[in-house]
Amino acid sequence: MKENISMQIKLMLSQKSFRYQLIGLSLFSCAAFIINCISNFGRPITDVPNAYSFFIGSSLSEVFYYIFSVILPIVCVIPFADSYFRDRNKNTLPIIILRSSPIKYYFSKGIAVFVSGFIVVFICLMLNFLMNFIAFPVSKGCDFTMFSTYYSDFYIKGYWSDNILLKNLFVGYPYLYNLLFLFIISVLGGVYSIIVYNISYYTKKQHILMLSSMFILSNILAIISTISNNFNIRIENYCFAFSQFERIETTNIIIMIVLYLLLIFVPIPFCLKKLRNVI
Repeated sequence: MKENISMQIKLMLSQKSFRYQLIGLSLFSCAAFIINCISNFGRPITDVPNAYSFFIGSSLSEVFYYIFSVILPIVCVIPFADSYFRDRNKNTLPIIILRSSPIKYYFSKGIAVFVSGFIVVFICLMLNFLMNFIAFPVSKGCDFTMFSTYYSDFYIKGYWSDNILLKNLFVGYPYLYNLLFLFIISVLGGVYSIIVYNISYYTKKQHILMLSSMFILSNILAIISTISNNFNIRIENYCFAFSQFERIETTNIIIMIVLYLLLIFVPIPFCLKKLRNVI
């Protein structure tokens, strides 16, 4: 199994789609940083927000957060989520399975697919996080009260802190807070890739539609969440830092988690059956 995983990861790293996507997301990360630098150039240091507010994985970055949250379901699946689709269409699938087994193929490929989605998102976000950390003020009077964050009643008792996830972590350790959500968003990229990988077993010719499936699902859930204010099940709303809610409903979080777990695990026996039929 280790040899299969190693082979699939090496194959993933050699893909042009992986390298191009990694370069593209890195350029987006750098562009967001440069634009923020230009927009704050010449301002008094006391007027420049803290570095954590420019992180593209946080809703505090506004425009870049919105763009990244919209494109995430597509950019993370392009590198390797369609790998099975390619193997089948190139007629290399029977040879690969004969040299291993359906179970080894499915899970080794799945691990590589998850890693591909995780890596491209993680590197993009970490690059942006580090550049902001270097260029902008790390610690100063907070953006609203001009007092230390630790003593700011606005953060501790105000509307913003009462309606974000993990508010106490943000108040005490805002950069650790961003790093945590950086990891969560990266895992989400891997999850999206796995789901599209499962969908690829049922896709014959609709390559673009397959790669867009999570983008479509995300937008459908966004519409449902917008129409029904108390039924927010768009996963991006929970995975990005400083996302705000009118009210945090535990039931919605459970429904959302169950939905994505079903999309990951329910197709597995059917995918394995398809692989056994190849032999």
